[in-house]
Amino acid sequence: YFAINNYIDLSIKGDIYTKGSWKLGAASNYKKRYKYNGNFNISYASQKSGNKDLDNFIDIRDFFINWKHNQDPKANPNSRFSANVNAGSSSYHQNNSFNSNDYLKNTYSSNISYSKTWRRSNLSSSLRHSQNTLNKTVNLSLPELNYSVNRFQPFKGLNKSSKSKWYDNINLSYSVNSKNEISTTDSLLFTRESLQNFNNGLKHSIPVSASFKALKHVTVSPRFNYTERWYFNHINKSWNGEEVNTDTLHGFKRAYNYNFSAGLNTKVYGMIQMKKGLIRAIRHVATPSISFNYTPDFSHDRYEFYQEVQSDSLGNIQSYSIFQNGIYGGPGSRKVGNISFNLANLLEAKVKTKKDSLNKLKKIKILESFGVSTTYNIFGDSLNLSYIALNGRTKLFNTLNITFGAIYDPYSLNKNGQRVDQFYFSENYKPGRLTAANATASLSLRSLANKEENSDYSQYWDYIDFDIPWNINVNYTFRYNKPIFEENITQSLGFNGNIKLTEKWKIGFRSGYDFIEKNLTHTSLDIYRDLHCWEMLFKWIPFGYHQSYNFTIRVKASTLQDLKWEKKKDWYDY
Repeated sequence: YFAINNYIDLSIKGDIYTKGSWKLGAASNYKKRYKYNGNFNISYASQKSGNKDLDNFIDIRDFFINWKHNQDPKANPNSRFSANVNAGSSSYHQNNSFNSNDYLKNTYSSNISYSKTWRRSNLSSSLRHSQNTLNKTVNLSLPELNYSVNRFQPFKGLNKSSKSKWYDNINLSYSVNSKNEISTTDSLLFTRESLQNFNNGLKHSIPVSASFKALKHVTVSPRFNYTERWYFNHINKSWNGEEVNTDTLHGFKRAYNYNFSAGLNTKVYGMIQMKKGLIRAIRHVATPSISFNYTPDFSHDRYEFYQEVQSDSLGNIQSYSIFQNGIYGGPGSRKVGNISFNLANLLEAKVKTKKDSLNKLKKIKILESFGVSTTYNIFGDSLNLSYIALNGRTKLFNTLNITFGAIYDPYSLNKNGQRVDQFYFSENYKPGRLTAANATASLSLRSLANKEENSDYSQYWDYIDFDIPWNINVNYTFRYNKPIFEENITQSLGFNGNIKLTEKWKIGFRSGYDFIEKNLTHTSLDIYRDLHCWEMLFKWIPFGYHQSYNFTIRVKASTLQDLKWEKKKDWYDY
């Protein structure tokens, strides 16, 4: 351990195993009051197994880097720098971690960012990293820049009269985004070929919008969007007699597109009142809305964004976008005129409780939301109506959160499972064919400090001793899919929690149930005992691939935590 100065330290740790495996790590903490603080950790490990004289000898080298940096908000209110780096070899935690939370992770991400704010504009930049340990892919963004001008009203103030005009509400803003990205495997990350395959570009966006009232109760919201992309290369395809060749041509190219939309929405209220009974009133709030969106066909020859190439030996012609490999894509090739319908609903009730008077009722939500939506394409040749989507959510007893949704196909299928231009209702007298549904229920329970203060809960949980601090979380998910003829149902259940038996004892657990395998998923049990200046920790994974236990007694003080006694059996010892 080295105390380098008053602001930074350094510790070095090493592990040596009897069969030749080893690990070396360095950790540093730094802090400057009212300026910044952070920590940096790097580890490198070699795990050896088998016999050096036989073919089964393996030497796996792994590394991992953690860096966290935080800037004090008082240092500079208008600019901020932060870093959160988690990166390393895909098998590091599988081979070197004793923490089940780290072992179960299969994705890592990093972000180093800087932002600057002015009065009417903002600048942000970041270096991003994401990694999947299952397929060993790595995505890098080095860097990503964003600059935006805050929304303003360019025509406000031109009107000299006291009465507001419609053009006073026109809003305009501007933003530009720049990216430089690459996606590759971790083994090819630092090769010369990989570094030459970065994809980059700039995108400018200018949205223009307005909002005003019509007929007193209807809100009209027109909007115009203009987008322009700048690329420094594009593609060209050619037929060589056997196959299509794709060449990358260097040079500046701009690709632009625009669209127009307008929306109408209002609210409709309904109320039912009762003079007697527990429920005294039910209120229904319906929010219908309709919108229209128009996008031109940018594959027309006048735009020069699309070209044609012979695609096979039969002479068939294929159209392609010269920006199809661009990081921001390119203008679309379809003329779109969508009319979208949406109906949102809210259902509430006013109820009388024991502690409420007749003049003061309690408002509860029966349905926090329930919506129906669909879209109709006026330029479509067939199947103009899109899928009908239903979604909703509610909360029961202030503890059970329920969300649900469903998707209906308004068109019928032929015997080959293909959608045909015939409404499902005409044959089955139903609004559509159910193709997908989902429901999620999450329950969160915890002990309450005083039964009297929480009488609404205790009437449901009288058998629980609320004087013992505890909590439990349960999550259940159900999914149904039937895209054509075959249906698929999946379910998942997970639960975790902890209980404080006394002031000194605490128990935590985590598990779940696999409905396909019909057994418990990864399960762990944690026991903690406060020993005044010392503490006892016991972590047990009773079954599964990471089966293990770890029993530790150590000093509480962070500076003396290396003073400990430990007994463990790791997952690779079973």
